[in-house]
Amino acid sequence: ALEKDPSEIRHELAETARKMMCLTRRYTTLLELEQHLRKENGKLKDDFTQMEAAVTERIGYLQRFKEMAAFKIAALQKSLDGSVPASELERANKQYTELTIKYRNLLQKDNHLVQKTTTLEHLE
Repeated sequence: ALEKDPSEIRHELAETARKMMCLTRRYTTLLELEQHLRKENGKLKDDFTQMEAAVTERIGYLQRFKEMAAFKIAALQKSLDGSVPASELERANKQYTELTIKYRNLLQKDNHLVQKTTTLEHLE
């Protein structure tokens, strides 16, 4: 390098300084980009943690809702199993109506007989 011409050495030195300046700028830019990406990564990690907590909470709520719904369905099914079918209820209502009519007729006959007895006693 010492045997070279001073102008050539200056030219190489200038070229090396220019390359060094370019590399320094690139390093600074990449360093800023890395810092920016680290900040963004931190924000994304925080968002992820919050979303994970929200999803876990929601899953817990849905699990409790599912268990409660299953309990209610089981209770309703048990109640339904113990209930009377509609056709049987209609038949029982029909029998009740028939018995009511017979009882009313019987009361009317009884009243009629009581009146006859009262009338006969009165005539005697």
